[in-house]
Amino acid sequence: MLFIDVDDTDQIRSRYNGVLGLSPGSSTIQTSYTKRESNSYLDRLYESNLIDKKLFSMYLSDNRDPKDQSMITFGDYDVNRFAPNTNVTWNPVTDKTFWTLKLRKATIGDTMVVTSTKDAIIDSGTSYMAMPVSDLLSLVDMLYEVHGFKCSYDENIKLYYCDCEDLEVYKNKFPSLKVTLSETNTYEIPAKDFTQRTNNRCKL
Repeated sequence: MLFIDVDDTDQIRSRYNGVLGLSPGSSTIQTSYTKRESNSYLDRLYESNLIDKKLFSMYLSDNRDPKDQSMITFGDYDVNRFAPNTNVTWNPVTDKTFWTLKLRKATIGDTMVVTSTKDAIIDSGTSYMAMPVSDLLSLVDMLYEVHGFKCSYDENIKLYYCDCEDLEVYKNKFPSLKVTLSETNTYEIPAKDFTQRTNNRCKL
């Protein structure tokens, strides 16, 4: 198995603890004149009998409580930790270059968002939602026209901000985002999980 060793981070602004690829796709690499091996971390764990199933699960916490820290589990998942009081749902991967799923529809509150793409990519390493510019502009328009939240583009950080000066209005009226993946699996993302409120503004 190949690993990346980084010893010069002068050109990297963010801090990283390491690099580990968990792409759903895999390829083989020549490890000797007569042997090729998978470069998939999960494949290698499975082939070494370190895990019983080729799957992993991630729990990302924003809680500072040491009893509720983020966790990644290889070979299985803990429903009580990752999805308490819910049923686990599954979606087929449509493109193994990334964790790509079929996007059936998206709504902001109860209003349908017209999307130019039919794909949704799940990526734990992306800090913000990324979408085609036309879809983002449609979302921004809906936030203002339907829900009364005026949003504008910040040239300095290249992101959109919405006016969220009133905390109670933000908590009670900023709409959630709902996405339907595959055939019928709909997931509701509350505003606090797809916006970041700082200095009376909500970063999209």
